[in-house]
Amino acid sequence: MIALLFSILAQDPFLEADTASVAPAWTPIPRFRMQLDARAAIDTRFEDRDAQKGELFTAAQFELELELGALTAYAAPELAWSYGFGSTDRRLLFLLPPEAHIGWRKDALHFRFGFQRFAWGTSDLLSPNDILNPGDFRRPLSSNSFVKIPVLAAEASYADGPLIVRLVALPFHTASRFFVGGWDQGLAAPGVIPGLDPAVFELVAPAYLDQWQDLSLLTERPADDPRAGTIAGRATISGDTAELSFTASYGWDPLPLLTADPRIYALGERLAAARAMGQTIPGVDDEEFSRLLLELRDAINAGQQVLQGRFLRRGTFGLDASWAVDPLLLKLDAAYYTNRSMYLWRPTDFRSAERITPEALPGISVAAGADYVYGEQLQLTVEGFLLGVFDVPAGGRLVYLEDQTIADQSRTVWNAGLAGALRGRFWDDRLGVEAGAAFLLTRGDRAFFGQAIYFVDEQHQLSLGAQWIAGNAHSLGRAYGHTDQVFVGYRFLR
Repeated sequence: MIALLFSILAQDPFLEADTASVAPAWTPIPRFRMQLDARAAIDTRFEDRDAQKGELFTAAQFELELELGALTAYAAPELAWSYGFGSTDRRLLFLLPPEAHIGWRKDALHFRFGFQRFAWGTSDLLSPNDILNPGDFRRPLSSNSFVKIPVLAAEASYADGPLIVRLVALPFHTASRFFVGGWDQGLAAPGVIPGLDPAVFELVAPAYLDQWQDLSLLTERPADDPRAGTIAGRATISGDTAELSFTASYGWDPLPLLTADPRIYALGERLAAARAMGQTIPGVDDEEFSRLLLELRDAINAGQQVLQGRFLRRGTFGLDASWAVDPLLLKLDAAYYTNRSMYLWRPTDFRSAERITPEALPGISVAAGADYVYGEQLQLTVEGFLLGVFDVPAGGRLVYLEDQTIADQSRTVWNAGLAGALRGRFWDDRLGVEAGAAFLLTRGDRAFFGQAIYFVDEQHQLSLGAQWIAGNAHSLGRAYGHTDQVFVGYRFLR
């Protein structure tokens, strides 16, 4: 659900470059664009003492293109900084490689090398075939900032009439980025992982926790050599009103499979109990808390890994299609994954309590819907999606995807939902409206984002908006319900 809302909001704000002008061969054609963003958000729900009260986010992106005959060069460096305030203040400078690549075209052949962002699949909201770029889930949902991390890649494409074939090689693995704790959108934010109190991570320096903790959890990272790379191919056949594509990839699941020692969960339970009594940490008379701390210390000193993380190798096989039926564009996007990182709530032999255990399971994702465009004044997208997880083992329930434990049989778990996005320009193009919504029908998750934009002139924009996330018990929407907020923003374009 969170990743879906990210994909709804993260649209490239730059207009396509005007390529209609013609220049003599080998005459440089430079293009430059700049974007500055500032945003201030205030939470609307303060019921949890550990939740943030607000956030400031600023970002600057510079985009430069250069054509020199058959050669092209592109670079889009970006700087972003975020400040979260509440029970503890957090600051983070985002450090990511910029999108930057060079290209060469010769008749039907086109080669491109560098740090790239790809957009595969027909779905604009939740494309199962858009698999090459990992996500940066640290960005505020309402920041409209890019969430795809550029990857070092070599791409070769060949066009012959209605057929286009693309081959892509990623020589190294690039990890997704996420907050562990301290931020509302973190993995260990209040209520996200039952029994794991965010105070467990207060022993780690905030600067280290925010910048590197997610990577340090990956105790089995892929090797930094081409053997850990990704290979992908895509073939597209186009007609007058229809397009059909097939995709195949051998790479990595974008989210890691994380394992925590059961004593960490037990430690979180003791911390949660202490806070319920008005204490910051348990008192010296809590023998259980002291015993757990000593056992974890001894385990770490003995070289045991109390927190473990690894990425899963997986194959992806998909197809997507589009069909223009005036005034609609109908779309289908589907893919099968040989492995996906999933988690089960199940009883363990540690005090017979219910714990989270990781599972690598195959699955399928399908998105189907339609786009409606009325000139530049209105763009509407509505899509339904289906998520299937196969071979779910007995004895537990999928985290956030099931309500109850099924102990006597393996099974397939299905979840269906709806998503939509709206963009409009009104009042002589001075007022813009953007909205996105997602509903997981089988689980009750629901999320909404909306903002109104006032275009002062061609360079300056002011915005006012809100986001709202909710869900039923044992749902992801309920876990991240504390992220509701209202915000104001400013954007400068040149």
